Amino acid sequence: MVLEAALSQELVFIGVDLDLGEPRRRLDPALLTDEEFAAGPEYWRTLEDPLPVWDTDELHEHASSFPR
Repeated sequence: MVLEAALSQELVFIGVDLDLGEPRRRLDPALLTDEEFAAGPEYWRTLEDPLPVWDTDELHEHASSFPR
């Protein structure tokens, strides 16, 4: 049996008094057009990253039973 499903990811924001448009305003610039997507990974690497740089000074390990 072959199952076909659309590839996707989902983000969920939970909180009080959230600005419902803020996630879209921040994330939409990272979406690719159909033409950009069709161009493939070689082209994607040439694009400017529209998302802010992560502050890695605050990263820490989480306790997990999953192997890394």
